Amino acid sequence: IKHFSKVLQYDTITIDGMLRSFSATKERLENLQTAIDSSISNRAECVGEDLSYQGESLKVPRGYSNKIAVINAVCQLMKKLFSEAVKALDSRFSTVSVNPVARAMSVFSPHSWPRESASLARFGYEEISLLSSHFSQPLQHADYSPDCCCEEWPEIKLRTRQILTQEPSISYLSMWKRILEEYKE
Repeated sequence: IKHFSKVLQYDTITIDGMLRSFSATKERLENLQTAIDSSISNRAECVGEDLSYQGESLKVPRGYSNKIAVINAVCQLMKKLFSEAVKALDSRFSTVSVNPVARAMSVFSPHSWPRESASLARFGYEEISLLSSHFSQPLQHADYSPDCCCEEWPEIKLRTRQILTQEPSISYLSMWKRILEEYKE
């Protein structure tokens, strides 16, 4: 979760990047949850009356009949912890991951674009159409026809590729600022 939180703080984060990081974090938590029993059991050892976990000696707490009961209780607690972490992530970010408008925003991440020219030429029209429809009122309020979005899309893709070829290390934000400045009329 720490890595995902850090990713969300990057200036260069994109919706596409956020969605990939969200999915990877959620998958990692789910994998950890299924591996808890064997992971904890493999690290816990019974040493006389005590319980040792990764070299640390622990006493069996009152209320537990034996060391195995302690190990099982810890496993159940850890499973609940991972389950609640997944639920919290889902409640916060799953609406973004399934929202068609949010998913369509990933069209602006050139790192996810097809490399082949023929594929790139056909790429993104459905997403641009969805976005221009969704944001039609603000576009019209700014005296811009939403229909023009699909017409300008090929030129914007071409200009984006030119900028990335000339400056491969340009940040996502700097690149789009430049493009928006060039096309502000």
